[in-house]
Amino acid sequence: MNAKVIQVIETSSTTGTGKPDDPVRTITQYWRFNGKLLFTADPACESLN
Repeated sequence: MNAKVIQVIETSSTTGTGKPDDPVRTITQYWRFNGKLLFTADPACESLN
């Protein structure tokens, strides 16, 4: 296993329509400095696991 500490940009935004199948929620996204999206943490998707 290999691990390292890196700097990223963290953004939070509100998404969702408010309908039962698409609730309003806050998502957190992590980006590289060059603008590439690395990961999206979405509470609606986490409940599916």
